[in-house]
Amino acid sequence: MSKIRLFTMAMPSSPVGRSLSLLIFFLLPYNSVSSDEGFQACKPLNCGSVTITYPFYILGRQPSYCGFPGFQLLCQSNSPILKVFNENYTVRNIFYNNQSIKIINSAFVDFNCNRIFSVHNLISDSDDGKFKVASNYTWKVLYLLYDCEKSLYKGLVNYENFTCLDGGANRTVSAAYGGSDLQKAAAISKCISGAISVPYEAEDGDGIERVLTREIILNWTADNCNVCNESGGRCGYDQNVSLFQCFCPDRVHDVRCHPRVSSKLKDGREVAIKRLYQKNHRQVEQFMNEVEILTRLRHRNLVTLYGCTSRHSRELLLVYEYIPNGTVADHLHGNRAKSGFLTWPIRMRIAIDTASALSFLHASDVIHRDVKTYNILLDNNFCVKVGDFGLSRLFPTNVTHISTAPQGTPGYLDPEYHHCYQLTDKSDVYSFGVVLIELISSLPAVDLNRQQLEINLSDYAMSRIQRRAFSDLVDPQLGFESNFEIKQMIILLAELACQCLQHDKGSRPSMDEVLETLIRIESADYKKLETYEMGKNDVASQNTKTPLSPPDIDDVGLLKNVQRPPSPNSVMSNWGSRSTSSTSS
Repeated sequence: MSKIRLFTMAMPSSPVGRSLSLLIFFLLPYNSVSSDEGFQACKPLNCGSVTITYPFYILGRQPSYCGFPGFQLLCQSNSPILKVFNENYTVRNIFYNNQSIKIINSAFVDFNCNRIFSVHNLISDSDDGKFKVASNYTWKVLYLLYDCEKSLYKGLVNYENFTCLDGGANRTVSAAYGGSDLQKAAAISKCISGAISVPYEAEDGDGIERVLTREIILNWTADNCNVCNESGGRCGYDQNVSLFQCFCPDRVHDVRCHPRVSSKLKDGREVAIKRLYQKNHRQVEQFMNEVEILTRLRHRNLVTLYGCTSRHSRELLLVYEYIPNGTVADHLHGNRAKSGFLTWPIRMRIAIDTASALSFLHASDVIHRDVKTYNILLDNNFCVKVGDFGLSRLFPTNVTHISTAPQGTPGYLDPEYHHCYQLTDKSDVYSFGVVLIELISSLPAVDLNRQQLEINLSDYAMSRIQRRAFSDLVDPQLGFESNFEIKQMIILLAELACQCLQHDKGSRPSMDEVLETLIRIESADYKKLETYEMGKNDVASQNTKTPLSPPDIDDVGLLKNVQRPPSPNSVMSNWGSRSTSSTSS
């Protein structure tokens, strides 16, 4: 049994006026059978005597998300095979601690004549930068010749003979360095010839055959897996959005697992432990920042912090309530996306709950600064718990902005904050706008496979919303084309997102206004609007001029205009903005 001393802390005055004291807890590792597909699929495998794990994966035995792009291996005759420049290299060993790999060109493993003469080089730095020759080699070109008349060798210099296997028989091959005489001889059609680039070490006294059979060390470039491994996870890579993933027993995390522990709390609560690695000034600052903010705030849509270790402890641990159902990102485009649990009503409720949490934070003078679907957790009833306050900032009410270096996640970062270094509560509004688009589209915030100007989901969505091409944006599983009520709600939500994503922060609504609008969108009487639309169509089909009265505004709520203009400004009028003094930190 492991013993963790939790730092005793009391909550100061807060909007709910509640205090919390924690003493010493005994925490046991929570070992449950994993339901996470990635965690099971990406366990290390052996091919012969070589252990294969991230960034490598075995093609046909593991999904591609278990490794980094271009690091796939074949396991043939108990030997791992790496293909570089369309040539096969047999892997002798992999050194994960220093990211290097020992290989030999497969043609020279058994000296097969046919394979030797198909080789063009014995590895050079790969064109995409993934692999580089580790040792200090000089490169030379060898000419390989066989089936030549002896007279053709006259006058050639720097060559030697060796044998290769040709249909079970030995065949003599001549290998020589380049030169004018050699080039002429190689061009003679009576010879079978080939040229091969080989690495020679600076002071190489070995013969050509030894050079050809020498194992070569390569270094590779890929995401480091150490932090994920140390936290009990297994590394992977989402090639659709070009992002590293840490597969854990409970769910997918960005960098490391936040392992669960059993409930040694007296009231039986199950808790989650967040462990901060690489203890440095920045980590300690984020640790203390998260403690300071969460001990003064309590809200049903914010994760609850139960306790923490002291900042002077050997390990920095935060103890939270355990949220069992993963993140919104998991359900939209992660490992839980195929479950189909996120129906439109649930997505609408997620938007409202998240807006409620952010509105509360802003009223409490806190800017989250890292709003994204990966930080929106879901309980078993799909109720929202917003988490991860390591980047959050206290925001005094008497200022318009805080001047600080931009921090956040690509795809969610407020462009005005990025360019002007001015953090405001409207930065959270922009990030929340991206979350709304994700709820509508089920697409990730960043996707390198999209066109260059649409890699960011915000750009991808804005062009379609402004053209009112909603069908090109909406997840087809939501019933946009078949359900009138869902269609109207999605259109309104998209227009609201468009307002949140305005580059000028003054054109964005506040989170209070966003929350109010979301509630009105959810509660509007769409049946009346549908009846009105059907009546309009009937009148048009009968070619009469009898006018129909639109639905009462009080009944329909937000739906003020049945015929909305083509611009995205139909949801709300212009937004007001606060204007006071500024500060920097």
